[in-house]
Amino acid sequence: LNRAGLFANPVLVSTVNNGIPAFPNRTVFNFVIAAVEIDGKQLLLDATDKNAAPNILPMRDLNWTGRLIRPDATSEEIVLIPKNLSKETINIVAKIADNGNASGKLKYTRTDYEALYFRKQHGGENQSQYLENLENKYDGLKVSDYASDLDNNTNKPITESFTFATDNASEMLDGKLYIDPLLCYTMKKNPFVLEERKLPVYYGYPFQVKYNVSIEIPQGYTVESLPKPIKVVTGQDAFGTFTFNVSSADNKIQIVSSHEINVANIQSHLYGSLKDYYKKMIDKQNEKIILKKL
Repeated sequence: LNRAGLFANPVLVSTVNNGIPAFPNRTVFNFVIAAVEIDGKQLLLDATDKNAAPNILPMRDLNWTGRLIRPDATSEEIVLIPKNLSKETINIVAKIADNGNASGKLKYTRTDYEALYFRKQHGGENQSQYLENLENKYDGLKVSDYASDLDNNTNKPITESFTFATDNASEMLDGKLYIDPLLCYTMKKNPFVLEERKLPVYYGYPFQVKYNVSIEIPQGYTVESLPKPIKVVTGQDAFGTFTFNVSSADNKIQIVSSHEINVANIQSHLYGSLKDYYKKMIDKQNEKIILKKL
């Protein structure tokens, strides 16, 4: 970088598996990345991972702070934890048949660390195997017309799109249709089941998962009831925010569900708040849209 005319310095890092560098010394660090200054802004680079990008480091590097070393032997602490939200946005346009089956189109967009993680998990994977795993993950889902830009520039978001059909998004009871607002993508189980926790919950980076869903209801039906809007914020610490809004007009129902964790690590004393936050989010996402016949 310096030979190319850029101003760059090494940054010493202790990787996640190596432990937290409580204070700088000769033995605490085990890895090196680069910090380059361009137009007054500092970019962190790791050249050892093909999926990384400027300021999007491999997960092993995201261990609190590093130590930038200058040629004059001075140094400074560099924060490695990302500040910006990495986003996963899911746009769904669906139609419900009178038997409760759903079909439509879906588009995923993943940015920053969500894109990096997806590339690490699925880069080079056989597409047929990936789609089979996707259908198995969401029981009853059938995928066709799949397209992805997974292999494009790592500086850009990843998008996936496909046509889908599912018989696992609603049920018929007493002549009424009970529909999951997020269709078959609804989270069913709380990932946090322990009564208490002694270690922090490590996410690695702040993130947002947002669903924008448009549902066309079948002819001969009308909306009897909708889940009420809600906003859940995790107390004074406000490390998590969940919002859920639903509205209807004519034969269309619009749902916006957003789940945001704005820190990379959640300390163990906040575990109860985190567990309760997920419970409220999952309970709301599992409330039904009820359609009745005209």
